[in-house]
Amino acid sequence: MFAAIRQGKIKPGSVEEITKRIKEGALPLLRSIKGFQTYDWVLAEDNSVSIITMFDSASAAEESQQLLLPWIREHLSPFLETVPNAMTGRVVLHETA
Repeated sequence: MFAAIRQGKIKPGSVEEITKRIKEGALPLLRSIKGFQTYDWVLAEDNSVSIITMFDSASAAEESQQLLLPWIREHLSPFLETVPNAMTGRVVLHETA
């Protein structure tokens, strides 16, 4: 299992619009990648965000970054306070209930 992680900070009051845009644009892109498993968006109280997507392969995780980083710049820039940092890697430990 492999993860692609993007982190940044959003402007206050932009959660609803960002969520709408992600549902309409980013999630269809992710679903088009063979091996896509999950998408999680974590919002902290200070408007920092971490987006974690899980994939079956390293190549799928890398493909997601190649698709999503330009999409984020084009569709979410007005709502971002920082440029997102991005990384991919092998999941060393994954536990579910």
